[in-house]
Amino acid sequence: KDIYKDYFLVGAAINGSDIDTIAIKHKGMAKILKENFNSTTLSNLMKPDYLLDEKATKKSKDGMPVCKFDTCDPALKFCQENGIKMRGHTLLWHNQTPSWLFYKNYDVKSGKLADAKTMEKRMESYIKQVITHCQKKYPGVVYAWDVVNEAVGDDGNYRTESMWYETYGDFSYIKDAFTFARKYAEEG
Repeated sequence: KDIYKDYFLVGAAINGSDIDTIAIKHKGMAKILKENFNSTTLSNLMKPDYLLDEKATKKSKDGMPVCKFDTCDPALKFCQENGIKMRGHTLLWHNQTPSWLFYKNYDVKSGKLADAKTMEKRMESYIKQVITHCQKKYPGVVYAWDVVNEAVGDDGNYRTESMWYETYGDFSYIKDAFTFARKYAEEG
């Protein structure tokens, strides 16, 4: 990172499947990150599966999803304290997004998917919460956002197996995601 600091960031993923297994908890891994990297990405712990709180969402007075940040806050704080930038990964994904998010009243058992307008509102609320949390609590740490991850499959076609596609009925969810990310992210 020091050799190339004037040219580009050098990054590594912070792996972990929960807050107990996050790489920064391992002294050796934390040391390697601090000494060799000025950019990082959380491999899992900032994905919707980890940030969306099902119980709180079902009790939400405005009907919008509720986020919790206990899985990503330790890494964001680590980066803030050590001058490491973070790539926010990821706001929307066909994978690692809880299925209950896509159902009417968040009730999977009903078998009734939410309509496109409802999903648009849920998406905006979610993106706003995630981006503004990072900007307010950890200003300057997140320098880029992966807005929509893997919307195109290995075969070169858009993923129609996405619940975003299924509830929207088309791929306009991709445009909405970028519109909302631009709306809430700071300039630059």
